[in-house]
Parts: sequence; structure tokens; C-alpha cells
Amino acid sequence: MGAFVTSLKSNFISMIYSHIKAIIYPLGIMKVKNNTVTNNDNKADENGIDKLKDLENEDVEYRIGTLEDLNDIMRIDYETFKDGEVYSYYIWNMLLQDKTFFVAIKDKQIVGYNVCADLPQYLPTEIKNFVKENNIPILIIIMSFAVSEKMRGKGVGNGLMKIMLNYFQHKAPISIGLQVRKSNTPALNLYAKHGFIRHDIELHEYYKGTNPENGLFMYKYLV
Repeated sequence: MGAFVTSLKSNFISMIYSHIKAIIYPLGIMKVKNNTVTNNDNKADENGIDKLKDLENEDVEYRIGTLEDLNDIMRIDYETFKDGEVYSYYIWNMLLQDKTFFVAIKDKQIVGYNVCADLPQYLPTEIKNFVKENNIPILIIIMSFAVSEKMRGKGVGNGLMKIMLNYFQHKAPISIGLQVRKSNTPALNLYAKHGFIRHDIELHEYYKGTNPENGLFMYKYLV
């Protein structure tokens, strides 16, 4: 998050009054069991959700998030990014109203989330230049991605990536990008596993807070 959080805060008032069309659709809920996917909404397979397979944890459900999930998302956000990079309640509430995001559920409790957005005006200059130089019409950014501590290493992050990619694949051609700490090896490995390419962009002092660090930019084209 890093500088993106700072940019959001400084532009918070103007964003409230700007209308960003929501791209949230009712995809139903999915459950992964015995390496297959079932859902309670036959329309879900139109968006590729039924293609989610091969998760390590068969008791996790995935669905499009709602505003009712805000408190749980903030809990995981603080648990994961408690070095000062957490979003405020007001920013979260605004973002979740206008964006597409996905949640993972186990035992009726949210254990992970993936929040995506198309906010070109708030991208770091280096990424804006990348978009312009490569003539990318739409760059969806993974704004925040986290799994609760107790569920890490159990396939939840993998599942959240799959549902997100399946969803946006049906909107291709489209590009997806993200920023990640240089030292976050598990995240770098997860993104690379799903086809994200590390660009030569290095975001200097992108992560501030109590543990400052440069960030890396990764992207994936969906065609």
C-alpha cells in the first residue's frame, strides 16, 4: 500500500464526490471440496468462478465481498499491516463501495481478502509512465491482499488469486498490476506462480510506516 495510502488520504474529499462505476456482480458463493468447485448460483459459471480448482484447503469458501465484510477485512488488514500502512475506516468504506473485492471464508469467518481497483489517477508516477508507454487501456490494481495469520500457508492466498484472475479473465483484454515489498518472498512467489511478471520499476521508499522499504511492481496481461 505505502504511498498509495498517502495519495488516497490526500485526495479523500475529491474521491467522495467522484463517481466510479462499480463492477461488482452477484456471483454467489463457492465451496471447494475434493478438488472440485460447487456454487449456489448457476449464473456464477458465466464469470469463470466454477474454474477454481486444486485448492489445498477444501473447507474454504470464496465469494464477492460486501460492505458487511468491512469489519473483518479491517481486522485482517491491521493484523497484517500493523506497521502503520493500514487504511482508515473511512477510506475502506469508500473503496469497498466502488470496487471489486473477494473474500475467503472458513467456519463462517472471513480469513482473507483481495481488493482490486481501477484508480489510474492515484498510481505512482513510475507506474503511470509504464501504462502510457505500453498503451494499456485498463490497469486493475490489487490494492490490498491479505490472509489471516492462522490461515497462511493453507492455500487461501492461492484461492483468492484464482477467483480474481477467473473473474477478470472474462473482461479481457485487461491488465492487472500490484506493488509488493522487495523482502516479501512468500508474496513474490505467489504472484509469480500465477503469472505475474516483475517489471524493472522499483518504487523508492514506497512503503513507509515503521518499517520503510522500496516496493516492486509486478503485472499480468489477460487476453
